[in-house]
Amino acid sequence: MEFTKDINQSLGFLSENYLVNKDGSHTLRLMGDFKADIDLSKEKGLHMPHSIELRIVDEAGNVMETISSKDQDFYGINQRPKIRRMDVYPQDGMVNFEFNMEVHIKKINGIELPQIMYRYIYYGSYFMLGRARDMLRQFDVPVDDENVLLKDYCGISKDGTYEIEYEDIYGNSYTEQFTLEDFFGDYSAQIQYSTTEKTKEDVVATIEGVSENAQISLKKTDDTGK
Repeated sequence: MEFTKDINQSLGFLSENYLVNKDGSHTLRLMGDFKADIDLSKEKGLHMPHSIELRIVDEAGNVMETISSKDQDFYGINQRPKIRRMDVYPQDGMVNFEFNMEVHIKKINGIELPQIMYRYIYYGSYFMLGRARDMLRQFDVPVDDENVLLKDYCGISKDGTYEIEYEDIYGNSYTEQFTLEDFFGDYSAQIQYSTTEKTKEDVVATIEGVSENAQISLKKTDDTGK
């Protein structure tokens, strides 16, 4: 069997199951999954028709007549990616985002995520915002990779409203806001860096607005600068 056509080119996979009936006839059951139905030029919620054609060849090489689904009520729903839910776990230091479809996270808090993070996994419907090492682990990226420059919580250090930028599987870009409440608590702070780019020079971090209840300890560097 050959999959020959999908007018929207959005079929994720197609699997088949052959059944032999009691009367000797055969039944072919098809199962498929569409990546996403997204057309920004059309109204959200509209039916997105699909047409699939199958070319079936028997063991002897005989080609059957092409079977088409064009006369069937076969469609998806035009939709847009969005955050389906956001779960906040202050005790674990993480924020979990769940999207209604697979997306590629580009920026959080205006900070671009390094592309090396997506070496193995590019699209996903889940994203965990947290400490840098934990964020890397979710993408199976080695945590000791020197080429990865990533800040804890993408530079977010206090409760508030921030932006997350992502794109769908067709490359369309979206920006959505999310709000953190009671996440950083007494340790909320405004942190400003002298530079966020790679540099051999010293980087100065200015911390302001820490709660009086917070306890901060600064580790003294040794003679090697570590």
